[in-house]
Amino acid sequence: MTDEPGNVPAEEMRGAESRGMLLAQMATLKTLRTHAIAVLSVAALIAAFFGSRLPEDLDGSARTASLVAIVTFAISVLVAAVIVRPRQLSEGHALARRVNDDRIDRLTWAFSGICALVAVQVIAWAIAVTAS
Repeated sequence: MTDEPGNVPAEEMRGAESRGMLLAQMATLKTLRTHAIAVLSVAALIAAFFGSRLPEDLDGSARTASLVAIVTFAISVLVAAVIVRPRQLSEGHALARRVNDDRIDRLTWAFSGICALVAVQVIAWAIAVTAS
């Protein structure tokens, strides 16, 4: 486009598009962080609920299952910390957007990992409680 009256310069349009994409990426990252904290809160409630139901003298399978549950909870905490850790998204054109998208994709996979770990934790706690 040209700089004629009534026309928006092409550079200004690219800048507005870039800012819009960055805002969308920031919103996605914020949502991902919020979901990670929510799932971690659920994991903590599960650990507290099932952990309080365990007797003091556990047999072998109950002890193993409770150890698996505690380890998966600890890993969930670490992965959630990676997701919610403050980070800056790159500003700029196509390369910066691609870098941001790659970061968000990796964090989305990490979030999926937290969800899987919570599922393993629930199963392990259930085994520990019923085996004791």
